[in-house]
Order: sequence, then structure tokens, then C-alpha cells
Amino acid sequence: MDAPQSPIDLCFASATEQLRLLEERQIGALELLDLHLARIDSVNPAINAVVTIDADGAREAARRADSANGQRGRLHGLPMTVKECYSVAGMRTTCGFPFLADYHPTDDAEAVAQLKQAGAVIFGKTNLPTGAGDHQSFNPLFGTANNPWDLSKTVGGSSGGSAAAIAAGLSALELGSDIAGSIRVPAHFCGVYGHKPTYGIVPLGGHIPPLPGEIVPIEMAVCGPLARSALDLELAMDVLVAPMASASKAWTVKVPRSRHDRVEDFRVAVWLDDYALDDRCRAELLAYIDDLQRVGATVTIGAKPDFDAWGSFETFFSTLVSIFVALGPEEAGMALKAAAHEHAATGDRYAAIIERSAQLSHRDYVARAKQRVRLMDAWARFFENYDVLLCPVSTTTAFPHDHSHAEAGLLAPVLRTISMGGTETSLADTFLWSSLAAVANLPATSMPTGRFVHGLPVGIQIIGPSFDDRTPIRFAQLVEKRLGGFVKPGAI
Repeated sequence: MDAPQSPIDLCFASATEQLRLLEERQIGALELLDLHLARIDSVNPAINAVVTIDADGAREAARRADSANGQRGRLHGLPMTVKECYSVAGMRTTCGFPFLADYHPTDDAEAVAQLKQAGAVIFGKTNLPTGAGDHQSFNPLFGTANNPWDLSKTVGGSSGGSAAAIAAGLSALELGSDIAGSIRVPAHFCGVYGHKPTYGIVPLGGHIPPLPGEIVPIEMAVCGPLARSALDLELAMDVLVAPMASASKAWTVKVPRSRHDRVEDFRVAVWLDDYALDDRCRAELLAYIDDLQRVGATVTIGAKPDFDAWGSFETFFSTLVSIFVALGPEEAGMALKAAAHEHAATGDRYAAIIERSAQLSHRDYVARAKQRVRLMDAWARFFENYDVLLCPVSTTTAFPHDHSHAEAGLLAPVLRTISMGGTETSLADTFLWSSLAAVANLPATSMPTGRFVHGLPVGIQIIGPSFDDRTPIRFAQLVEKRLGGFVKPGAI
């Protein structure tokens, strides 16, 4: 493959291709970094995806990469950004909280340390919602991240700045995090790839939340990559997969090979009903499924695990609410419960779940844990007959910015609305499809389809068996080769 000819081409090349150019000395790490920094100067003011930059520190790291002899890491010299909530030694880390505006950690988050050890040059950090707690990306410290496809639209959240930076060619690779679709939904909204790993196979230490100094395991929360190619997802996962540092002397993690290496061998299930979905998105996804069948995929439309879809979502949403309540002050949880009670009286079922979940008893917590185990078992049985399940990532494409009710916290998505085919519906619907993999701790890859609704990209979610992360990623790689993948946003 010939080297890209222009600086813009270089910035939009996949991480895999950029690493090839670095390895072959067709470009140096410092030169490649400076191309990305120049791209940020040109494009980022309109998008506001990259919010913190350590140019001096990154240039020094790039010079070391250029002068290094001997063994090279998997990401040697690659310019990268990470989501703002990851601790990076010496760089401001706030998670959008004003009270952390002056916090500069002295240590790297565990996943960041692994990237650096592999040779990555971490030069900046990307925008997110306050507390990483919204499906949009805005906060009082850094403002709003805008979608590179349409600046009036959201990038999603909470890894929204991450997805926008990748889509706009501002970074070669990105580290995001996901608990409720926070990697997958922004990837879908911005037309890039994102992977939510199986729970527990990438260490979360040094991520906010929890707050600095707190060591709290958070259910469903994972670290994962965003990229412009499915090849880059596997590249990143090869670096990121590891036990948490405190357990590393006792055990290791090894993700098995993909179940298959040909599109034709995958047994593919497609689930497009039960949850809300914009009719235009449905039509584009069905057309994409036709394309998959045309290139040889064996597809069964309507196949899905044996459980109640709403029951699965309620278990997820209850878990999510109780996690965020437990991480905050007790009085905030009581206030949320009271506000949710008032709104639940109008018949809103999302508010009713929040009310029930804001103050769970231990008996309720154990009962919910049992429900999650039953869901995991149903998925395991399903994957005895299928290799991947394809479903929407979200109910719609990217929607207009809506910062209303920000003071309501977890209740804000219930109070906001989005338009779905001309009908106003709850913004909380955007959690429905992404909840499927989260509640059962499953790996899921968000992949661009190359299809659009009113000029906005439509992605598809590939859910795989537990701990078989290479299976959905490999399927995405094979489909990318047959049908194409990332498309540059026209707006930039």
C-alpha cells in the first residue's frame, strides 16, 4: 500500500496504517504528532472534541520514540488521545466536575499505562459529560462537543469527544469507557468503530468515577477503544486486555481466537423488534442486512435470546441507577428518589424504575443480581446456536443538542424528549438497545454501515459471546473488507 500523500490523508489513515508508516520509517513519530496537532488547530475549534493537550510532553515522548533502538511496542510512536476521565500523569483530569478543575494526578490510569508501555504517545484528552453520566457530551468546564457530521447534533456520551475526535481525524486511536452504551452510541452517532469489552478483562483503575482516591468496583463499567477501522480495535485490545494491577501477580487474561475467520461461516442473528427504533433507521439496517447476505453471511432475522426484553432493560436500568446513586452523597440519592416519585405519578415507567432503584435494600440488590445471572445464562444458551447477534445501537441517529434539565442528573433523560419519525419520545429510549450487552457483561462492537438517515451515520451493534471479544471484532473486520467501513464526515 502506498503512503497517503497529504497531511489530511495521514490523519485519517487507520492506526494500523499509521503504525506501518512509522515502522517503515516513512514518517517519524514527531512529524506524525505535529500533523495531528495542526489538524486540531484547524478543526477542533468547531467540534470541541479535544479539550486538553500536552504538546510539550507529547513531543518529548515522540522524540524518544524516534530515537529508540531495539524492541518496539505494538503502538510505538502512535499519537493518541484518551477520554478526559482517565488519569494521565501530569495532565488535568476532571471528568467535567468543577471541583476537580485543578486536579493533576501523578500516576496514569492502568489502561493508559498499558498504552504508554506499548509505545503510544498520549497527547490529549477528549470531551465528555459531567461525571460521565449522560448520552450527550457537555460540561461546565469544557463546554459542548459537536458532531462532525452536523454541528447542531450531539456526539453522544459519555465517550462523545472520543468518537468525534476519531471521526474528525484528530487522533489515531482513542480510549473510551462504557457502562450504558458510552462507547457504542457515540461511535454510532459519529460513524466510527467502538468496542465494549467483556466486563473485567481491561483494568479500570484510574478512571473517574469513582472519585480520585476511592477504590470501588463498578458493575458493568468497562474500558475500550474507538477507531476508524475494526483492525484497530483488535490492535488496541491486544494491548489493553490484562488483569487489574493488584491481581497481575496471580493471574493473566487471554482472549480466545474468533470463532470463525470467514463471513460465510458466521451464524448471524438479527434482532430489530421489541425496543423502540426509528423507521428510517430500521429500513437502512434491513438494507444492510441484505448486503451481508449478498456477501455470504448466514442470517436469521428475528432470532434472539429467550428472555423478556423489557425485564432485561429494567434489570439494567435499575443496576445503572443504583450504581450512580451509591457513588454520590446520600442526600442526592434521596432527592433523586423524591423527584422520580413525583414524575412516576404521571405514569412514566422510566421514572418508576429510578424511584425503585434509588434506595435498594440488600435483599433487592441480591434479587437483581440473580436476574442478571439468569440473563447471562440465557445469552450463553443462545450463543450455542449463533455466533453473533446484530441489533441497533440506539433508537435514532444523532439528535439535536438538548441541555435541558441538566440539574436533574439521572432523571434528565426521562425529562428530555427526542423526535423519532416525527413522534416525540423519551430520551431514555436511547439506553434500550445498548443495555442488552451491558447488563449481561457481554462484548459488543459498534460498526458503521456506510448508510445514513438525513446525512447522519447509522451504525449497527455486534454482540458476541462472553469473553469471545475477538468474535464480534473479527466479524466487523471481515464485513469492513467486503462492504467498506468508515467514511469521512462531509461537514469537515
